[in-house]
Amino acid sequence: MGTYSRPGTGVSPYMIDRSAELISKELDTAGTDLINQKENIRISQNKGAEQIAELERSINSAEGGAGLTFKDKSIDMFNTETDNLDLLMRNSIGRDQTDYIKAKSNLMSASDQFTKILTILDAESDEYTGIVDPQRQILNSTDKAARGFMDNIKYKNGENITPTYKDGNLILTYNGPEGEFVLNANNYITARDNGAGQLINYSKIEEHEKEWDTLVDNTIKNSNLKPESIKSIENIKGGKINTKTVEDYTVAKESLTKRLLENTNLLPTLDESTWQFFHPGEEWNPKFDTNKLKGEVVEYLVNQKLGLDEVVTSQVESFKKSQGGPGEGEGDEVKKPKHSTFISGLDDINQLINAPKDAQSPGFDAALRKRRMDKVYDYMRKYPNIVTGDNKDVKSYDKQANPNDLYIIKQSPQTKRKFYEILDINNIFTDDVFNDPDMMERTIQMYVQPTDRFSANSNVL
Repeated sequence: MGTYSRPGTGVSPYMIDRSAELISKELDTAGTDLINQKENIRISQNKGAEQIAELERSINSAEGGAGLTFKDKSIDMFNTETDNLDLLMRNSIGRDQTDYIKAKSNLMSASDQFTKILTILDAESDEYTGIVDPQRQILNSTDKAARGFMDNIKYKNGENITPTYKDGNLILTYNGPEGEFVLNANNYITARDNGAGQLINYSKIEEHEKEWDTLVDNTIKNSNLKPESIKSIENIKGGKINTKTVEDYTVAKESLTKRLLENTNLLPTLDESTWQFFHPGEEWNPKFDTNKLKGEVVEYLVNQKLGLDEVVTSQVESFKKSQGGPGEGEGDEVKKPKHSTFISGLDDINQLINAPKDAQSPGFDAALRKRRMDKVYDYMRKYPNIVTGDNKDVKSYDKQANPNDLYIIKQSPQTKRKFYEILDINNIFTDDVFNDPDMMERTIQMYVQPTDRFSANSNVL
């Protein structure tokens, strides 16, 4: 046949054999490369699948946030993202994997954020739930939507909080009557790591109290104040009682007040925390309220440190008169008896229930005292200036108030602010008081007798 250029010319058998050999070698090489490529694809797929599976396990086993609705929503969202990542991984093998590598890095970062933000929110929720006096303990400067966010976690398990995922960030969004609150988990975690505060602005009053204690102690230490000056009062019948000297107290109070008002170390504590401690529920305006607050803090500190107890002073006078001493209004009898009917009925032994009525019987004294104390308790609490510890204002003032204790309502003459002082009736109404009708009358009058400072229509003493 020959060739196209040289018809009739034959092809060398050597050339045919050589070409076949070369083709065979090329096929062998291509086959090996294809096998290697397939093996590399398999290895890459397995490795990628392992990484994605580990990521998925991490998301589904995240600790914290027990019972929170948005935790479950976040897990579902991230599981969808891992499925998308798995598909992207398989489609990118043997090609440009830039998108896959970026997507994997972002999702791993979000998974880490998820675990950390649940831990942080658990801690913040515990603190928020433990607040008993929000008007004093939570500052008004707190973002109202942030409070709505925390309230939704506290009361509704976060059912109105929606998780989203964008560019490697876990974002929690709350929409409520307080407005929208958006929490970027990555940004918040970073801010917390750098020392930023919490979602809720809490009062620093406990820190201020410690600062004030130091401030007052140093002021007294560096002065000639003697607030605890004591003098003994000799009574006619030889008894002795100690009372704070009123004159020394007055001088000490004036001196300490002046020094504290002039002390510039007090100024840093005149802030929103202190304002809400004295004015719960009121907005803080430092431009107009600082001087007023300064006076209130100083008065509070002076009274707290020096604290002349007017009741103790009255009890001293009563004691002096009971011992035959002059007291106030020497020689006067009990003024304006108002409780004689009540007092006369205290020792009606016929009203003793399930107790011996014979004064010589064992247990009689204890039963009689218990009846007396029960009657005094019921009698005292009827007066409008005396309340029990379960009163909401008392509970706000004294977090440790026992609901069965009695408190007397008083009012600061300077700030007109009410405060509550516990009445320890067990120590006030001793057996000696019960056994002396005149002393009993005086003792009751110390607390409940209407005067120009307290009347039946007033609730302050």
